[in-house]
Amino acid sequence: MIRNSCNRWPVHLIVLSLLVAALTPPAARAEDFQRVYDDRWKVTLGYYLSRFDTEVKLKSTAVPVGIVVDMEDDLGLDKDYDDWRGQVVWRPGRRHRILLDYYRFDRSSFRTVDQTIEIGDEIIDINAEVDTKVTANLVELAYMYSLIQDEKFELAGVIGLHIVDWQSKFDARNPDDSTVNEIAELTAPLPVFGIDVSYLVTPRFVLLWRSEFFAINIGDYGGSLTNTALGLEYYIWKNVGLGLAYNQFSIDVSVDDDRLLGELDYVYKGLIGYVTTRF
Repeated sequence: MIRNSCNRWPVHLIVLSLLVAALTPPAARAEDFQRVYDDRWKVTLGYYLSRFDTEVKLKSTAVPVGIVVDMEDDLGLDKDYDDWRGQVVWRPGRRHRILLDYYRFDRSSFRTVDQTIEIGDEIIDINAEVDTKVTANLVELAYMYSLIQDEKFELAGVIGLHIVDWQSKFDARNPDDSTVNEIAELTAPLPVFGIDVSYLVTPRFVLLWRSEFFAINIGDYGGSLTNTALGLEYYIWKNVGLGLAYNQFSIDVSVDDDRLLGELDYVYKGLIGYVTTRF
């Protein structure tokens, strides 16, 4: 996790890059891209400043309905988190695009809890010292087809798959010196549908908007997902640009089987500053 000021140099680098972009003279020749669909490959690396709100339902042998735990308020995980994020888009044809997006977060906390938490047949007592680690890998693979397209505007339909690989690890020492070591995990592949919009304001400035959603309830699995992003890119040179976007992602997944994690409900949102290349 990134917590102290000396580890926040990527944020300073992004701010400096944005200032350089604003002062770059017009001779940078981003004008070589005259149409919104001129790029065949687009690779983006960004730094995501996000805020989390996370609840999990931990299954218990003593309480049939499970125990709902707020990971930030009850266990002390920081609401704010920042880390790298990457994306690749390939356009094999004028109207066709394939997207791969990846984001990972690792958060941890150490807190003396003020409530009893039951996980399976284990009990974390009031005033227990709990070391919590949460890791998640978020991957999206999507196909986009441009329904409307001209030189400056593109509107595409999106069909894709979000894969959420989540793990929560709890290591606790109770007041009576007994210990609890449990792992609650969930892997959830969720299909999504949506739209993707690009507008070439000038050869240097591109407005982007993307929205995805899905809800499903099949057998032991149920869930919903929304993912929305709004951004602006400024191209310093023909192939290199800087971007700033706001992204909000929310997911609610429930599983009715023998896993310790019965439901995952979390939202993260924030700003992404990034560098992008197109060719």
